[in-house]
Amino acid sequence: IVTCPQPNVWGITYDDGPIVSTPANVSDTVDIRNHLDALGIKATFFIVGSNAIQNPAIINASLMGGHEIGVHTWTHHPMTSLTNQQIVAEIKYTEAQIYNATGVVPNLFRPPYGDIDDRVRAII
Repeated sequence: IVTCPQPNVWGITYDDGPIVSTPANVSDTVDIRNHLDALGIKATFFIVGSNAIQNPAIINASLMGGHEIGVHTWTHHPMTSLTNQQIVAEIKYTEAQIYNATGVVPNLFRPPYGDIDDRVRAII
């Protein structure tokens, strides 16, 4: 992000979800979304595809609630350590999982750990 169109505009983002390894993790994700909704606040959730496949309903409910959904790769590996083909696969697999859950192809991407260079930028 280089500029904001209005002063005093903030963005709230969450990475790495949805983690659904236990019922408590599912509850935490839903609780965060419910708190944001109660306050009229929208956020962007950057999704790890291998987590999303376990519970696509969480992703769809977030999108239907007016939140944004973005790609945070399939496995959360640092992007600069991957081959070109692996980078494409990480992004495309996650896009496909988000599409399967929501019917929408995401247009946002955040690299794990902020790990990006000119080669990765050229690929994405």
